[in-house]
Amino acid sequence: MLSSTDLRPSSRYGLALALSLVAHAVTVFSGAFGVDVGLDVTPEFEFEFQTVELVNPDVEQSDQAAVEPPPLVGPPPPETPPEGAGEPEPEPEEPKPEDKPSFGDKRSKIKGLGPTNSTFYMMLANAKVAKLPFADEVVEIIAPLPDFRYIVQGGGFHALRDFRYIVLASPDIRDLTQTFLAVQHKVSQSEIKAGIERAAAARDERLEWEQRGELWLASPRPRDSTQPDRDPRWFVLLPENVAMYVRQEFLPQIVAGPDAKKGKTSGNFVANIARMRRFTRQEPRAGLQLVLSDMRSALKSARLPYDLDFPDDLEVMAEASRTPEIVVKLGYVESGQAKKAATFWREGLRDIINGDLRIKFVAGSIYSSTELERDGRQVTLRNAFDEAQAKMILGLLGDMSRKMMRRSAEEMAQAKAERDAMWKRRGNGKLSPSEVLEPPQTESSRPGGPGSVTESPPAGAPPSPAGGPRPPATSPASGRAPSKPAPKAPAGGADRSPVD
Repeated sequence: MLSSTDLRPSSRYGLALALSLVAHAVTVFSGAFGVDVGLDVTPEFEFEFQTVELVNPDVEQSDQAAVEPPPLVGPPPPETPPEGAGEPEPEPEEPKPEDKPSFGDKRSKIKGLGPTNSTFYMMLANAKVAKLPFADEVVEIIAPLPDFRYIVQGGGFHALRDFRYIVLASPDIRDLTQTFLAVQHKVSQSEIKAGIERAAAARDERLEWEQRGELWLASPRPRDSTQPDRDPRWFVLLPENVAMYVRQEFLPQIVAGPDAKKGKTSGNFVANIARMRRFTRQEPRAGLQLVLSDMRSALKSARLPYDLDFPDDLEVMAEASRTPEIVVKLGYVESGQAKKAATFWREGLRDIINGDLRIKFVAGSIYSSTELERDGRQVTLRNAFDEAQAKMILGLLGDMSRKMMRRSAEEMAQAKAERDAMWKRRGNGKLSPSEVLEPPQTESSRPGGPGSVTESPPAGAPPSPAGGPRPPATSPASGRAPSKPAPKAPAGGADRSPVD
C-alpha cells in the first residue's frame, strides 16, 4: 500500500498538481459510435465491334459468276478528336461536412446564471448524473457544503431525484452568507415550502412567507429574538419550479423582474435562472460545469511549486457518461505563463512521473492519455476515463471537499446512511418527503385550501414598516398556525422586508 509519506516532497507536489489539473471540480460523466459503409459499385461495360460482309443472295444462288459491284463511296471518316475531348466533365466534389465540435470545445455560459459580482459558478445536471454508476460519489462532493446539509438533507430531499439542476455562485466561496443557490425542482412548490420549513425548524428558526406577485419570499430567523441573525439570505420561489436562496440586497431587482434596458442586472440573471435548461444546450452532454474567474486576486498569497503561475480563470466540463470525458481549461494573464505551464506538463511533470515507479504506477496512465493544447493564453487538458478511474477521481474530490468543510469521514458516512434510509422510506420516490415526515393534512390546511395563506399585499405595495409587527400568518406549505406569536424584533430593526 502506497502512502503519501512514501513520496519525496517534489514528487508529491508533482502528483498533486497532475491530479488537481485533471480532477479539480466536481462530477463526471462516451462518445457515439458511427459506422460508415462505403460501397463503390460502378459497373464497367466493354463494347466490341466486328466487321460484317454483306452478301447478294441472288448471285449466291445462280451459276453465274458474281459481278463485282462498284465500290461504294461513303462519307470520309470522322476526324479523330483531340485527347480528352468529348469526355463528360467530372462532377464537382461535394463539400465535406465540417467536423463536429469535440466535447468541451465551446465555452461555458453559466456565468449568466449567477449574480454579476460572482467569481465562482457551478452547475450540476442532476437528472443526467442520477443515471450513472458513480452518482453516489458525485453527491459526496457537494454533501459537505453547509447549504446542502441545511436545505437538501434537512428538508428530506434527494439531491439527484428531486431536482433537475443545481446552480451555485459566489463572489467569495469561503463566506457561506455570500453563496447564491438556485435549483429547478421536480417536486411541487408546496413540497419545497414544506421542506424549507422542516429544515428551518430543525435549526430552531422560524419562517413567514410573503407574496410579491407570483413570487414567494421568506427569510429564516432565530426563534429566540435575542440571538443574532447571521445569514442575510432569503428564499425566493418562482412559478417556473425554481427556488433560490439569495442575499437580501438582490431582492428589489428580483421582485421588479428583468428589464432589457438595465443590461446584465440581478433581475435579468433571475430571468436566466428560470430558463436553466437553455444554458445546458451549449454543451448538452455535460453533467457538470464549473467556472472560476479572477483567481489571482483571491489567491494573492498562494504560491505554486516549480515557479509556476496561478491561472486567472479555470473552467471544467465533465461529460455525463459511463466513460466520461473531462476538459479543463486554464486561462492565464500572459501567454508566457501559459507556455511555461504547458512546458512543465510536457517535460517537467513527465520526468517526475518517469523518475519514480510508484508515482508512475498511480498516475502514469492518466498522464500519458491526457491531451494538452495551448492557444495563446489558454491551456486545455482533455482526457477520457473509464468507470473505475472516474470513481477514483470522484472519491478524491469528495475527500477534498470533506476536508475543506472540516467534516470527518464518520460524519459523512452517517449523513449518507440517513439519506439512504430516507429514500427507502419514500419508496424510492413513490412518496414525497412530507408524506413520510408529516401527518396527513386536513382539507382546510392543505396548501391552497381555505386558510392556508394569509392575504398578501399586491405586487408593488409598500412593505411592512421596518421594525413593525407583521400580521400573523399560517404556513403556506403546512397550513399550521405558528405555535406562539412571533417575537418582537431585536434592537436595531432586525425585521427585514424583501423590498426595503
